[in-house]
Amino acid sequence: MNNKILVILATMLIILPISVFATTWLWNTQLVPAIDGINQVNPLQMFGIMVLFYILYPGQKSTELLKSKKND
Repeated sequence: MNNKILVILATMLIILPISVFATTWLWNTQLVPAIDGINQVNPLQMFGIMVLFYILYPGQKSTELLKSKKND
């Protein structure tokens, strides 16, 4: 049980900020110059975009979580 909590905390504190800043960097350096009408975003806006994308397109993440909860 404690191991799962550590994995969740590690994900939230390490992987999530790295992915937000990497996506923000790619958006601002690659997408903005390539397409007219696209504005730069800050990390907080990118976090919101990523959360909305996860809500709209959860994919296999939600079913895997349900399966692991049933096995516990």
